[in-house]
Amino acid sequence: MKAMVYTAPLELKILDVEEPKPAPGEVIVEVAAVGICGSELEGFSTQSPRRKPPLIMGHEFSGRVVETGEDVEGIEAGQRVAVNPLITCGRCDLCRMGRNNACPNRRLTGMHRPGGFAERVAVPAGQLYPLSDDFSYERASMIEPLANGVHVARLANDPLARNVCVFGAGTIGILAAQAAKLLGSVNILMVDVNDTRLALARSGPTADETVNTKTQDLMEAAKEFTGGRMFDYSVDAVGMSVTRKGAADVLRPGGTAVWIGLHSDETILSGMGAVLNENRIQGSYGYTSQDFGKAFQLLESGAIEIESWSRSFPLDEGVGTFTDLLGGQTAHVKAILQPCIHDNCLRPLHPG
Repeated sequence: MKAMVYTAPLELKILDVEEPKPAPGEVIVEVAAVGICGSELEGFSTQSPRRKPPLIMGHEFSGRVVETGEDVEGIEAGQRVAVNPLITCGRCDLCRMGRNNACPNRRLTGMHRPGGFAERVAVPAGQLYPLSDDFSYERASMIEPLANGVHVARLANDPLARNVCVFGAGTIGILAAQAAKLLGSVNILMVDVNDTRLALARSGPTADETVNTKTQDLMEAAKEFTGGRMFDYSVDAVGMSVTRKGAADVLRPGGTAVWIGLHSDETILSGMGAVLNENRIQGSYGYTSQDFGKAFQLLESGAIEIESWSRSFPLDEGVGTFTDLLGGQTAHVKAILQPCIHDNCLRPLHPG
């Protein structure tokens, strides 16, 4: 089968690789849609040790079951599914508390095991979410990144939030903003340095206003947008020192900055300001099973808009698409690869 493989530092190739085989409790999913995540772009460009070549990346995917392994019940070949790639133990204290995203034994498909940048992939049967016939594979591939945005909104823990400031008009920033709107927040200010992405955020249901910090003063814009009240919570979906500091600086007293971006480690911000204003800095990693389920519902209902800022490509164009996203010059924010969307790619079904 074909796969896009991270073969060596700064090297991606479309290769013929061995077909996956299901272990007991696993199924083989033929991948119809798989999103390219910003964390994969970042990990590739910085040669992060979190993703070690050779590796088939891809953790945002959907498709259909084509084979079931031993000990799999209630799942049939031919079933359309989305996949939760975050595999946790289900036994530790954190999993029992419903915080399975913080499980010390967690593993991510596409990082610790082969992922969805391939025609087929083996996944544990317990990670599948059945799709209705009218739930498109492209929308279903957005469940995983949206679950991150839902988790951010829940961590902010402010049901009365009126004003939210989101740093980063990439996939996570856009979905975190839409989730904030749907979960009760009213006014969204989006911050970035890319005019194309900011225009896309303004054109849909994502942002009420935007700020390009290359040409505009952030604090002046924040005060004008909120009438001097500042923000109930902020989201840093970038992960640079300047954006983390900005996310803290724009808060009202008692506000919360949620950090989800992972661009770099070092961060400089005012400790005195956090203390005197009783602000909270909240880290966010992944999502819980509850968040994934909520994201599923929002996308299935059509409440989340993805069409204006995403575009689909065949797997054969994956390397070029990945490279274009790294350069930041695309007219779209999100790229979705389609390894097996056409009938001639679908192989015969093999029930277990």
